[in-house]
Amino acid sequence: MAVQIGAQLGDYRLVRELGTGTFGTVYQAQHEHLRTQVAIKVLHGQITDDERARLRAEARTQAALVHAFIVPVLTYSEQPVPYLVMKFAPNGTLKDRYRLGQRYPLAAILPHVHQIAEGLQYAHNMNLMHLDLKPANILLGEQQEALISDFGIAVILQEFKTHQTMSDFAGTPAYAAPEQIQNKPGKASDQYALATMVFQWLTGTLPFRGDPWSIGVQKLAQNPPSLRSQMPSLSPKVEKVVLRALAKEPGKRFPSVGDFARALEEAALSATPPARVVNTPVQPPVFQTPAPVAPAPLPQPPAGNTIYTDTTKISQPQLSATVPVVQPPQQTRPADSPTTARIAPGVTIKEGQQDSAPTLPTPPGARFPRLVAGRFRRLPKRRRRIMVLAALALTLLLVLGAGAAYLSSIRVPLKDTYTFTTTQDNTNIARQQVNSHLASIEIDHQEQTTLATGGPTPAVQARGTLNFFNNTPKIVFLPQGSVLNEKHALCSAPIQMVLDADVTIPASPDGQYGQGLEAPAHVLQYGTIGNVSAFPDTGCFHSDEGQPGADGNFSGWVVQNAAPFTGGRDAVLQQSDIDGAAASIMAAHPAPNPTDALQVINRRNSRLLETPAPSCGTRVTADHAVGDKIGQAVVFFTYVCSGYVYDEAGAEQVATNLLTARAARDLPPFFKPEGEISSTITSVTLTDPQKATFRLTVIAQGTWGFQF
Repeated sequence: MAVQIGAQLGDYRLVRELGTGTFGTVYQAQHEHLRTQVAIKVLHGQITDDERARLRAEARTQAALVHAFIVPVLTYSEQPVPYLVMKFAPNGTLKDRYRLGQRYPLAAILPHVHQIAEGLQYAHNMNLMHLDLKPANILLGEQQEALISDFGIAVILQEFKTHQTMSDFAGTPAYAAPEQIQNKPGKASDQYALATMVFQWLTGTLPFRGDPWSIGVQKLAQNPPSLRSQMPSLSPKVEKVVLRALAKEPGKRFPSVGDFARALEEAALSATPPARVVNTPVQPPVFQTPAPVAPAPLPQPPAGNTIYTDTTKISQPQLSATVPVVQPPQQTRPADSPTTARIAPGVTIKEGQQDSAPTLPTPPGARFPRLVAGRFRRLPKRRRRIMVLAALALTLLLVLGAGAAYLSSIRVPLKDTYTFTTTQDNTNIARQQVNSHLASIEIDHQEQTTLATGGPTPAVQARGTLNFFNNTPKIVFLPQGSVLNEKHALCSAPIQMVLDADVTIPASPDGQYGQGLEAPAHVLQYGTIGNVSAFPDTGCFHSDEGQPGADGNFSGWVVQNAAPFTGGRDAVLQQSDIDGAAASIMAAHPAPNPTDALQVINRRNSRLLETPAPSCGTRVTADHAVGDKIGQAVVFFTYVCSGYVYDEAGAEQVATNLLTARAARDLPPFFKPEGEISSTITSVTLTDPQKATFRLTVIAQGTWGFQF
């Protein structure tokens, strides 16, 4: 079934076409009620019931793929055509960003290579492969980040096919690995595809070029060409990494796609020339004794934080320090010296001045204590208190010496509560961004034929008479209600005849067809589709059961309609016709438990929200629109179970990172975390049902310590 711009697929209306790929066409669509934008991929062709079941199970798995660099699948449906609903990426694809025929610096492409590899590695860890990785399948998100799309579709459909020709190949030959062309794909095939993209972006060309068949032959017979032959300035280390990932044998590539990305980054760093160092003479500073500074009063411990030591009481000693005074050397001017003499860089003594120590400019080192004191006073009070207490403990250890040996450690427990709002964007730990969305799963697909009843009268079946012939020595009996399928190539439409009476076809003693036996029948389908012509004038109903004999003549019984079937009449399809069929399906197939149905996606990175509770609704469509004049229609029925989910693991990681950042900000650098930092979500509140955003409260706590 073809779809057009403006068509309605579930709750989404197609707005414009974004592109066509190997397995389907991608459209931008808008939710009918929420007005949110999504991308919908409509799969090409028809799939069998077994393929449909496997594709449905795989779509559920894809819906659970929640990663910063993978386009999330929001829902999947099979009616009226198989299609996937995905998050909409507004900034195009890497095919538009890095155009074939142009070269790009390694530093420019490395961030996207790293992001793609991270998303692939995440999927490989879940035993999922892409197998159609190419620039056109890498979208650009709102922050220009790489988002892998169409994940898993290639591997699913490829399992459904047996490749006989390159035209049947599931994937894009220019980026496909040799083993994939031989129908033996693996995780290393995705690494090969990513390396091909890197080759293209660095050199401006693909490793192998030509029509799909010749590309496949080249990949199986030849090694990829040298990158430096096309780009001599490229580092040999970078070339070595890319060519290893493009090895013909999967076992010779990197152990994982993540290893490939790391090796490429290391090669890029080693290829970067070191910064040029300019040796500038440094003048030795002359220090002056700083003025004495009265000791500041000891601050109190910060509220909410307790410093634990291995002793119960420590006496505060009186601390003092003596700063030595460095006197500059006496300068003696010879008698024959000029009236102005230079005794140090930037310092002069003029005629008439005493030969005592000159007045020197204040060096930077002399300003250091005042600089540190000024910056210290500008720090937050809580941080100053913690730093003072830590410094005091260290000073006591140094002053008391062996007498303070029993002072062994300082432990500072930290605990904070964080509240933030989730977003429909992908989880980004660095930006303190946690994903949430309304997840839905379609289950229990059913269909039923319904009669069109609108108009003066409901749709009517055509009726007529069938003629039966037999040339075998056996009697053939067909009971009333038997359904006969048409097999004649000239019949205008596939129809089925139903016998209205028992039929006993007599045997033929001489092997010849005798006089035909007539029996009443009607067309199974309602409407004018059953008004067929007489056989064999213009092509009509013809059915036979038998096989060719040894002499080549057909042996068996035959049924034809010697006269036309008439009386079939169409009617107008009404909404009540569709609703009646849906009600009949619901009575035979009760609604599932929504929580049980959504358990497939209830995991750490997509935790199902209990309040509001998940729910299951219905989606009813038909192969004809209401108001069409037909005999009958097929009604498709599906349960759609929905629930709000959020990235629980991502939220806890954000809180952990925030507490770690606070420790780095408030504690001296020699304090290290002791044990794991725990984060616990204490409340989850839905704040905007339309945007599917939550307010999360997370408590993070941990202990930092310093061992003497």
